[in-house]
Amino acid sequence: VQANKVGRRVRLSNMCGREFLRGLTGMPGAAAAAVTSSVNSSSDPVIEPPALVFGEFQHVLMNLPASGIEFLDSFVGAFDRRSWQGALPRVHCYCFSKAADARADVIARAEEMLGCKLPDAEAHIVRDVAPSKLMLCVSFVLPSAIAWKDVDEGSVVKRMRTNDAAHPPPL
Repeated sequence: VQANKVGRRVRLSNMCGREFLRGLTGMPGAAAAAVTSSVNSSSDPVIEPPALVFGEFQHVLMNLPASGIEFLDSFVGAFDRRSWQGALPRVHCYCFSKAADARADVIARAEEMLGCKLPDAEAHIVRDVAPSKLMLCVSFVLPSAIAWKDVDEGSVVKRMRTNDAAHPPPL
């Protein structure tokens, strides 16, 4: 950031991706603003970072191909109509596939995680990473039915809790 002189245009974070997204989208009570980190031990003072305030964004890049698709359910009900006024973002999710029809496979997996069809979804091959294994990028505009969805109790919430338990946030 310093070497490239982009400090005014870049914000760095290291927190749970699900909580980070909730903070970016303006969800009330988002835990992203309450994430704390301890300097040396539990007896040291706790530093609370400021709330995430970035404004609206047009693109989301999910560049962890081994697990990116598993985080797509984070978008279900993630946007607050009261604070989000612009168009919903275009999501670009990198992922791997070993399927014969890799493009159809990653689009189907993205639809499964979101629980809806993605009529404008496109997938392109990024590179061949191993015999019979491709890295792809699936891109789509986040459907409003997903972004604004009321999430109480249901399969998506249960899946999110299961994923969070399997992948705890970094310490």
